[in-house]
Formats: sequence, C-alpha cells, structure tokens
Amino acid sequence: MGPRFYLQILPLSALGALGTAVGLRTGALGEEPASTAAALAIGLGCFFAGRAFRSHPGWMALFISGLSLAAGSLLARTDLEHGLAPAIAAAVVLLVAAVIGRAMRAPWSALYTPLWLGAWLLIFVLIGVWLAGGAEEWAVPLALITCLTFSGLSVAWFARLPAEATPAAAMDLYLLGFNLFLTFGILQAGLA
Repeated sequence: MGPRFYLQILPLSALGALGTAVGLRTGALGEEPASTAAALAIGLGCFFAGRAFRSHPGWMALFISGLSLAAGSLLARTDLEHGLAPAIAAAVVLLVAAVIGRAMRAPWSALYTPLWLGAWLLIFVLIGVWLAGGAEEWAVPLALITCLTFSGLSVAWFARLPAEATPAAAMDLYLLGFNLFLTFGILQAGLA
C-alpha cells in the first residue's frame, strides 16, 4: 500500500467511522417516517454519487460523510447493538485482513468476485429476514456467516488493492468496516 492509502484512503474511511458515530448519537432524535426516508435518500444518493465521482478526494469526503451520517442515523432507529465492542472487532478484522491480504495476494485476489457476490446475497437475505419479522433463530447463524464472508471479502479486497488506489477505495473500506460492525453488533445482541 502506497502513501496515498495512509494519507488519503485511511483518513477518508476514518471520517466515515466518525460520521457513523455521530449518526448513531443523533439519529434517534427524529424517528418519524419523513426523517427516515430523508436519511435513506441521502445515504443512497451519497453512495451512488461516490460511485460516479470516484477520483476526487474532496467530493469523496462529502459523499462518505453523508453516507456514514445516514447509515448511523438509520442504525440508531433499530434495536441492534452498536456499541464499542462491535466497532473494535470490526477494526481488528480489517487490520488482520490487511496483513493477510497484502502477504498472500495471489490466492485471495481470485476469491474477490465470489466473496463480493456472496456478501451481496447475504445482505439481501438479512434484509429479507428482517422485513419478514426477523426470525431470531436465524439471526446469529446468518450474522456469523455474514461476518465470515465480509472478513474474507476484506482480505480479498486488500489483496487486490493497487499501490496507489483512487479515493473510491475509501468508500469501499468504510463499507467493509460498516458491514463488519453491523454483523458483530447482531452477533453480540444474539449471543447476549
């Protein structure tokens, strides 16, 4: 990982983590449907804008801030765990994934696409289970499978990360961390 990772990608991702924390603190203040819809629209708008304007760090900072504030705000409206333990667990997984991914690039790079597809499939399954009433007996096994999938995806992502990545890598790193944070929170709630 080149200097851009440490000077641009990592700080932008940290900005996302900070935005999520602020969103978690302030998100439950306005729980009416209009504010939920606004947070969802802002989050999706920032996500897609970040995909369209991938190479400008200033815009990426704005898009990651909006996405993370919206994500934290929406997460605050749920009864999921979102404390310090899931955040630390997600950070540790990302650190270990960086070490493994950079050390073993060839085998992990090939696994990126299958893990990415599996991660999206699991996200849709989790959303479906949650919308269907959130069968509690499925929460822990699905969260564990999702956590393992996102951990593997993180390793594969770091394995494929070019030496001089574009600012879009910051949004990818933030989303990996956020999904790990979310699944560790589900695991913590389910095992408590």
